[in-house]
Amino acid sequence: MVWPGLSGETDLAGLFAPLMEMPYRFRDIDMHVTCSVGITWVRAGEDVNAILHRADTALYEAKERGRARVVRAD
Repeated sequence: MVWPGLSGETDLAGLFAPLMEMPYRFRDIDMHVTCSVGITWVRAGEDVNAILHRADTALYEAKERGRARVVRAD
């Protein structure tokens, strides 16, 4: 996801909490779905592969820490 204007000071856990805590309904089944999120910011002069690598690393760190986590890669 690309989110222009998102500040580095944003409460990321709070921002994604509704997504992580909201029950989902599929047909007649209520499900609790969790997600892990890896976030990074674009650095000046950086190519897309470097950005995606850092975000991917943060995502896998979030998954290793447990469900419903947000990890920021600086």
